[in-house]
Amino acid sequence: YYEDCAHVEVDEFQNYDKALGALREAQKCIEESNIASMSEKERRIDAILTKTELVSRFLKVRELYSSTPVEAMAELRSMLDTPNVDDAVRAGDIYGMMVEHYHATGDDKQAYRVFEEAMRTISGNKLLVYINANTISSVYSNLGLSPPTSLSKRSNDFIDANGDNEHAFIEEEVEEIDDNF
Repeated sequence: YYEDCAHVEVDEFQNYDKALGALREAQKCIEESNIASMSEKERRIDAILTKTELVSRFLKVRELYSSTPVEAMAELRSMLDTPNVDDAVRAGDIYGMMVEHYHATGDDKQAYRVFEEAMRTISGNKLLVYINANTISSVYSNLGLSPPTSLSKRSNDFIDANGDNEHAFIEEEVEEIDDNF
């Protein structure tokens, strides 16, 4: 149950703090459980400990970012190279943090490289959940490039960090205006 809660906290709310708490509860429950097979119990505890470690690492990177962003970027890169990182931390959250950092620091070439890597790893439509569409457009524009058509076609699906779908609102207004004519 708690392991599923951790998964929901990450996937639905991007709340890694709550996910970490849920994983710790899951570990306690399994340790206290009456699982007949000791090897199964150990396997499940090891899996939860691995997820706990990855979530803890990501939370530490986010804290580290404000004081030493270069170190934080290196740690994020290392996390992307970790097998099964997506079991605990969404790769999109890692890529998103990296693209936003490089763009904010004026290194749009590196932001572009990371974004292109993310596009090869994650479905283009899903990337807009992790990376602000305006950031993507700005990076491409600053480099004299056109944004990928796969993303511009789906920009209506963009949901910003506040959960608002700005583009859907605009579409609704246009539809209302068209209905009045």
